Amino acid sequence: MLGSLEKEVVAVLEDENEATINEVVECLNDRDVDVAYTTVSTVLDRLHGKEMVDRRKEPYRGGSRYVYEYVDIRDEYLTRVVDNLTTVFGEKAVANLVSEVEDIGEDEEQDLSSVRDELDL
Repeated sequence: MLGSLEKEVVAVLEDENEATINEVVECLNDRDVDVAYTTVSTVLDRLHGKEMVDRRKEPYRGGSRYVYEYVDIRDEYLTRVVDNLTTVFGEKAVANLVSEVEDIGEDEEQDLSSVRDELDL
């Protein structure tokens, strides 16, 4: 699962497609998320380690810097969640979840759609 700051950072990259650490910090500040450069750097490094963002080095002021790129990981992320559910609760629990989802009525589907929009999924 992603933490709240990780979600914010991923949302910035999704909107911008790619950005440097400084650009992510600026976008977060524009969204009223007050966070230090070093914190964003750590979050991006961890997201890269989880393969949830890509990065490349580019020359910058006599040295180099990373440019981070959004990776659409929703399908992969959901697969990981289901795999974790299977590991913890067994395949029967996942089968029950699938059955529940298949039985969702039109009204419930609209409710879920509203929740999805609110969560920006």
